[in-house]
Parts: sequence; structure tokens; C-alpha cells
Amino acid sequence: MTNLPAISPPSAHEGQQMNQWLQFLIAVAQVVGAFAVGYFTHILQCRRESKSRVLLAKNEFLAVVADQRAKFATIKLPGGEFFLREAEFFDQSVPVFMRAVYGIQRSLPAEQWSRLHAVLQEYLTHHKSEFEGGIARIRAAAAADLGTGQTHGQLLSGFLDRFEQCIHKRT
Repeated sequence: MTNLPAISPPSAHEGQQMNQWLQFLIAVAQVVGAFAVGYFTHILQCRRESKSRVLLAKNEFLAVVADQRAKFATIKLPGGEFFLREAEFFDQSVPVFMRAVYGIQRSLPAEQWSRLHAVLQEYLTHHKSEFEGGIARIRAAAAADLGTGQTHGQLLSGFLDRFEQCIHKRT
């Protein structure tokens, strides 16, 4: 015969301690789970709000471009001539575009912001006097007729398109 230790069932006291320990672990798991769910919900909500802010900023910028496009389309001289007052439009649009471009800076990725800023800087290289008429207007019209350049209206319309494209393009 071998001497094996006798196996006895746990006493009532030991079973009660084990039950209490199990209840404690379940309570800890519930608390940790609640914190984890809350944390991940917070992270997802912050992402959603961030995307919403970026979309709102882009929509506001596109609204500024649309507003400038509408003003550009309606600045015809009285009498219905097709001669646009580009100098007046350009002069009034510079502060509007500067405010809009710098207002959206924090909402765009660096590459997209640099493209938009480059378009703004190119826009600012022009001067109101370029669009006032006279010989510059005649030269621009002649170059456009020859296919080697743009009229002042085409140049300004091209900038409106480029401002809009900078927002629509992804990096």
C-alpha cells in the first residue's frame, strides 16, 4: 500500500473565500471594462469631431470661393457689355482670399496648405494696375487670340479654379 495523502473537500470557509475573491475579480473586470469602453468611445468621438471641423473649414473656404466666383460673374458694366471690371474685383478679392487661406491653415495637412499658400502667393504677385485696361488689356487679348496667353478674365477665373482645386485635391 502506498501512502497517498488524503484528499478532503474544501471547508465551507475556504469556499466562501474563493467565492468572495471571484466576485471581487468580476467587479474589477467590470470597472476596467467600463473605463476601456469609455476611453475608446472618447477617442472615436474626438476623431469624428476633428473630421467634422476639417470638413466645416473646407466648406467655409469653398463658400468664399463660390462667393468670389459669383461676384466675378456679376461685375459687368451697366448696359450689359462683356467688359469686366477685373481691377475692381482683384482689389476687393485680395483681402478676402488672404483671410480665407490663412483661416483654413490649421485644418489642412502641410502639403495641401503649401499648395494653397503657393497659389495665394502667385495671386498676390499680380497688381490691380495690371487689370485696369489700356495697353496691358489689349496685349492680353491679342495673346489670348494667338493662343499664347490669357485675357485678364481668364487669368482671374483660372485662379478661382486653382483655389478650389487645392481644397478638393487630397495629399
